[in-house]
Amino acid sequence: MHRTPAELHEFVGIHYRQQRIGSILTEAERVNDLFILDNLIDPEGEVDDQPRYEVIVELLSRDGLRTTSIERIGPISRLGVDIQFMMNDWNSILERFMTDEDGFIQP
Repeated sequence: MHRTPAELHEFVGIHYRQQRIGSILTEAERVNDLFILDNLIDPEGEVDDQPRYEVIVELLSRDGLRTTSIERIGPISRLGVDIQFMMNDWNSILERFMTDEDGFIQP
């Protein structure tokens, strides 16, 4: 978050949790999340049983009517690397919204 402008920090929310694969699959099946199911179950039907992390970063517009967010789910063993890539992507999203004249972030 060090590249996120300080004036936006009060509008940013971060959600982090760790889950075992069973609870992730149960939730994905409940809401019919095919993306999650396809990524956790390989073509042979095998399930990677490593615990997973979930990180969501969301920015609320100043008027409170719109948001932009980024989400990552992955094995805990890759958390450090994945967070670096996620933050690079997040900062690219912010730069786009801050430079686009129609963007909703106007610091």
